[in-house]
Amino acid sequence: MKFVWPIIIAVLLLLLGGFVVAEDQMQTNQTQTIVIGGLLPLSGNASAQGPSYKAAMELAAEDLNAKYATLGLPYQVRLRIADTGSDPDVAKKLGTEMIRDGIHFIIGPLSSAEMTALEETATQSHTILIGFGSTAPGLTSQNNTIVRLCPDDTIQAQALQGLFKKENYSTIIPVVRNDIYGQKFYEILDNLSENGTFTLTDPIYYEPGTASFNTTIEEITRDVHDVPSHSRSAVLVLGFDETADILNAASQSSELGSLSWVGTDGIALSDSVLKNRNVAAFAAKTNFTATIYGEMENEPKFMDFSKRIQNISGLKPTPYAVVIDDAVQLAALTEMTGKGITDKRPLFLDNADHFYGVSGYTFLTESGDRRYTNIDFWRVKDKGGDYSWTKIGRFVDQMAGPMMDMKTT
Repeated sequence: MKFVWPIIIAVLLLLLGGFVVAEDQMQTNQTQTIVIGGLLPLSGNASAQGPSYKAAMELAAEDLNAKYATLGLPYQVRLRIADTGSDPDVAKKLGTEMIRDGIHFIIGPLSSAEMTALEETATQSHTILIGFGSTAPGLTSQNNTIVRLCPDDTIQAQALQGLFKKENYSTIIPVVRNDIYGQKFYEILDNLSENGTFTLTDPIYYEPGTASFNTTIEEITRDVHDVPSHSRSAVLVLGFDETADILNAASQSSELGSLSWVGTDGIALSDSVLKNRNVAAFAAKTNFTATIYGEMENEPKFMDFSKRIQNISGLKPTPYAVVIDDAVQLAALTEMTGKGITDKRPLFLDNADHFYGVSGYTFLTESGDRRYTNIDFWRVKDKGGDYSWTKIGRFVDQMAGPMMDMKTT
């Protein structure tokens, strides 16, 4: 029964908030508009899934408005979506404009660098930034207004450690995007490597926006030559969609094609790997495997919403897209139940702890990060000349503790 009571509380919050306002609205005969901002990467180097994020926000608002109409509640959700171009400066500018226009909740931005750029302005104005894909550790705090419905990279790094052990990768050559995402991710892996299960070579950094990766490939090749002959090596790319460009450049080297390659949530399930057959072939040849926040294939609501997103966007959405539905619902719920409250963060956290959405229970830590999660492993495979992402395993971090389940590959 311990999970029933939170659901009852959430329903009562929704209905009570609605009917209290409904009585007031009956006197004014006005519908209250709840404006929710969206800072999405519809262009730039993190835009491969951009259409799926936009479709998710629009579907979530559409569903909520239909529910309000059915219940006779005087509310209307309206979205204000803007393209950040995957650029922190643009995200800060557009987010600041939304905040000045009185928007209290913003879904996004996607990346940790963009989120960091807007953090101070949002915190000063008590605007809640709801992360759905920003995963750098330490980004949330009781002293800011960032909350995240996705797990941070601490859990993803543990999953990678499990993958390295399973595949007997003893030496890892890290290629790192030189921003908060790449830097923080590398730091976690560096700490994990101290237990001796794997060795990291010095990081090979590249700048966001890099157009040519010839120098990066030369550095990877140099490090491969320095690895002891008895050690099994893998190249790990901590980056976004530009990972496909790195794979493309590496495909010109037969030596690098003999290694295994690994990626993270910045590239997992991305169409940018599959749409270029040269990249896809190289990825399949090198057993390219990427980790990402796990889907809930046994949850009908999750899978149904995922299919609806795919029907609109034409893309197989990542869980980061699906969780946007919960973000929109929690933003609207907190706006409805938080009238007269300037600092809505505590109320948002409380609502999240009593909410069950398409992504399951949205329990958050005190700092504002998702408490429990799964990490899925996806590998690019060649199925008779048709390349696709195939799920090969899962790392589970739940109340009972972490566990790993890998399929035979």
